[in-house]
Amino acid sequence: MAGWARPNPTRNGYSIFQRSGRSIPRCQRSHRQAAQNEGAEILEEAVELIIEKTQGYPYFLQEWGKHTWDIAAESPIKRLDVLNASDEAVAALDESFFRVRFDRLTPSEKKYLRAMADLGPGPHRSGTLPTNWDEPCSHWARLARA
Repeated sequence: MAGWARPNPTRNGYSIFQRSGRSIPRCQRSHRQAAQNEGAEILEEAVELIIEKTQGYPYFLQEWGKHTWDIAAESPIKRLDVLNASDEAVAALDESFFRVRFDRLTPSEKKYLRAMADLGPGPHRSGTLPTNWDEPCSHWARLARA
């Protein structure tokens, strides 16, 4: 938390996950324990919002926890702290997690992702993609399975 004396500020206050799938109750305990380890408390409503925003994905949970910790001015960490940290968490994921993966894609794979994104929240089948492309639907289905 900004301005708080912490035992190890280089850790950014949050070190929770071993990168394995975790249940929601386990995620909640992990966030509470991480805050307690640093002499703080995080309210249940804040933890629930982090889990909601990340859909329980472990790396995203870690990133949201870190940015929430950095933004929170005091204990307990509140829902508003999570909301205030969300833009920074998304930006960090865009620059690290997503950028690295996107930069490794072929031009065809990037075209496929763009088309899927244009369809909006999914899931969607490859057959719903525009048919005015040079490649047959089976080409895009293969990319989706890759």
